[in-house]
Amino acid sequence: MSDISTNRHVLARETARTLALSVEGALMQRLAEGDVDVERLKTSLLAVASGIAPTRRRLINCGMSKEFWQEVRRRWEADPRDGYAWLSKELNGKVSNTAIRKHAIEEGWAKA
Repeated sequence: MSDISTNRHVLARETARTLALSVEGALMQRLAEGDVDVERLKTSLLAVASGIAPTRRRLINCGMSKEFWQEVRRRWEADPRDGYAWLSKELNGKVSNTAIRKHAIEEGWAKA
């Protein structure tokens, strides 16, 4: 993953956390002041959390085992070459470079 892409993900995650803490603080203050009941507070917090929580993408393993993907990751991280096309070619096209890239992003692969 590029530095720019990584920075965007980190910034989005930190922004979501900051927003959630602000909203939680405001709602807790309203509760303390007797301005909202517990059930409404719970509903509000759940609504906020579901609206800003990142949703995990469900990776498609392309029919490959967890062990296969662990080996793909190990090979990619140990090799200095950028991108994923070279690895897809070395795997004889068993999985596309797009599938490898998606796994790398989702699982946070990093070059050694």
